[in-house]
This record gives sequence, structure tokens and C-alpha cells, in this order.
Amino acid sequence: MRFAGIHKAATFSMVLSSLGALLLSGHIPVLMSIILLVAFLGAIPIRQSWMRSHRWQTAWTIATLGAFFLCVLQIVVGGGFVEAAIYFLLFLVINKLYNRQKGRDHLQLYAVSLMSVVAGAAINMGPSYLFCFVLHTIFGVWSLILFQLRREMEENYLLRHADNTSSERVAVDRVLRSRRIVGWSFLGYTGLGAFSVLVFASLLFLFFPRIGLTRWGWGRQGNPPMVGFSDSVQLGKHGRLRDNPRVVMRVKFFQNIPPSTIKSILWRGMTFDRYLGGRWSRSSNLPWPESHRVENMTVLMKSPETNHDRSRINRALRDSVKYSVMLMPSVGGVLPMIDHPLAISMDGKFPGMKAEIVVAPGKIVDNPRPGKIVKYQGWSVFPQQLSSARKKKRKTGDNTKHSKRETGFFDTPHLTREEKRTYLSLPGGLPHSFFSLANRLKGD
Repeated sequence: MRFAGIHKAATFSMVLSSLGALLLSGHIPVLMSIILLVAFLGAIPIRQSWMRSHRWQTAWTIATLGAFFLCVLQIVVGGGFVEAAIYFLLFLVINKLYNRQKGRDHLQLYAVSLMSVVAGAAINMGPSYLFCFVLHTIFGVWSLILFQLRREMEENYLLRHADNTSSERVAVDRVLRSRRIVGWSFLGYTGLGAFSVLVFASLLFLFFPRIGLTRWGWGRQGNPPMVGFSDSVQLGKHGRLRDNPRVVMRVKFFQNIPPSTIKSILWRGMTFDRYLGGRWSRSSNLPWPESHRVENMTVLMKSPETNHDRSRINRALRDSVKYSVMLMPSVGGVLPMIDHPLAISMDGKFPGMKAEIVVAPGKIVDNPRPGKIVKYQGWSVFPQQLSSARKKKRKTGDNTKHSKRETGFFDTPHLTREEKRTYLSLPGGLPHSFFSLANRLKGD
């Protein structure tokens, strides 16, 4: 295969893999994906002589200005900056494919291709991104090496024989059409080297995962939380959190938990009890929950008064599910815990950690280090444990007062009269259709 043909094939393959990282994400409309693929295929037979045409350059300049104007209009009207930036980046990739005259044009093409792969990492969470990333790395190494060889050949011929540039231009073209410069062994060895770089980078990523600059307190002013909990929720204002791929926390269980059980876990974060005008908020009517310290653990129960109470609490903690949580800096001022929480313990290895844990009404645990990574351990009762405990209680048939005290920790948390009145209160002015809808949804 001719040298120029191999260089062109490697370049187009690299660009196609970078486009695939974005198009296979599912966020690009199908019609736009088809248009981009047709434009990509249309750039293959384009000749260099066409690219040097003045009309060609003028048309592409006008098209670039028009694309930039449409992206700015999309940002102003729709507010989707990331989406508009990705669309403009895709246009730049196609633009450079149709205007690869000089060495700087190829370098710009490599740059926008790399930017497409980086953008794909933000919107493509599937295995297709890994496939496109591996191909882009291999084809990118080939393209850069071949581009460097081509530029060296062109500069050596044209600079050494500047007096007869026209004839040396012909000699350069003859060398670029040669089949003896690059062979399959060259592509194999360089591809193997690119794959080795991928393996080494993967090992670095596995052993040294990304933890963010906010681990050391950097960048907190310019990076407001993307996900997390606030003191109120306005209906219709938090819909984008569901599609946010950012990692919130990493959880490790100390027991073997079935996957079906893990999927049904409910996490207690912020609890709201007041609804008014489409906004949920927290009132000050709820009593503060009782808790006490046991060494480095905060138990979310009343302090034991007798040995029997002490053994009862120890039995409840022993039969509960223990888990460890590493919370990312973006969550905010709350430590999420699995319902129903029984106890919490902070990891004292982190500097500046407060020894005292504050538990607000609704068993909301305040974050002692907002804006930084926090690691803690929790003890909770799963709904499956509540159900099995009730079945065990019914099977034994023991309804004595002592038996009720033994299994009381595994019953649904008891609400006081004040808590019931606060949680079950309704805002004034609700229409009759609201109650009709509630009854229809509730059923029997």
C-alpha cells in the first residue's frame, strides 16, 4: 500500500473512532448522526486541488461562521451549552476533513479529534466508548508517526532543492506514492506499542483512581455542587439530577448482600415535611431524635438505662447490615444512610473531622466536612430484615411485653403524636380533585 494511502486511511480511521465515541452515546439525534456519516464518507474522495480553491475556502469560512452563530443561538434560547459545544465540535471535525491542505491542518484535525474523544467520555457511559477509545489510540499513533515522516520528507526535499521547487515537488509526490517506506510490519510494531501504552495507562487508572482536586480543598470556589441535597425542593427544578452521571458515593457492604436486595435499597438523605406552593421544605416542628455515643460510634437510639437495654441495642446492631461509604465532595451538607439507620461512625483518618456527629430531625445526619471527601460507616436495617423479623415474631406466637421489647428495633419506627401531626398535615386550599387523585392512586 502506498505511503500517502496508509496515512490517509489511518487519519480517517482515527477521526471515525472519535466520531463514534460521540455518535454511539445515544445523545446525538439519529438524523444528525446520518448527516455526519455521509459528510465523513464524502470527504474521502476530495482532492487537494479542490481544497486550494478560493471559492472552496470562502464557502467553508461562511459555513463555519453560520455554525458558530447557530450554536450561540442554541445556548441563548435553549440554555444547553454542553450540547451546543459538542455540535460545534462535530462541525469542526468535518470542516478539517474537507480542508486538510498543510501540516497545520492535519495537526488541527488531530486536535479536534482528540477533543471529540474527551467530550465522548462525558456523555458516553457505555462499553462502546472503550472500544472507540482503544481504536482512536492505535490509529492516532499511526497518524502522528506517518504525519511526522511525511513532513520530514517534504521539508528535506523542498528545503535542500529550493532552486528547483517544481521538479522536487514531483519527487516528493513520487516518494509519497512509494510502497517501500511503510509496510505491515511497521504498522504492527507501532500498533503494539500503542496497545502497550493503553495497558500501562489502565494499570495506572486502576491503582490510582481519580479523586478530584477538592480532596485537598482546591477548586471549591469555582465548582459548585452538581448533585446533592438542599434545604428545599421546588417541583420541576431537580429533573436533571437523574441524568447526571457524576459519581455521588461509593458503598461497600461487610456482609454478602444479594443484588436484588441492593437494587431495592432506599437511602435517607434530606427529609421534608412541609409542602406549600409547589415547594417542599423542612419545618421546625419535629423533635430532635435521641442518640448517644458508644466509643467512636453514634447510636441513633435512646441512651440505655439498664443492662437489658444495653444488650438489646448490641443485639440490634449485631443483626443489622454494616456498610462503608466514601462520599464525594459534591453531595453537600448531608450524610446519606440506608433506611432504617441505627448507628454511624466517622473515619478519623481524614484531617479536620469533627468528633461529634449531629443528627437532625428525621434522622438527618449532618455532614461534618461539606465540600470534601468524607468516609464513614453505617448500621441499618433493610426492609427484608423488617419483614423477616415480623414473620419470625408471628411464627413464635409470643406476644408478651418482653418479646415486643426484644424485637422492637426491627419494627417500623414508631411515630409520636407530634411527628404524625407534622408529617400528615395538609396545606390549605387543596382542590377536591387532589383528594380524588390521591384516593385513586392509593387504591385499597
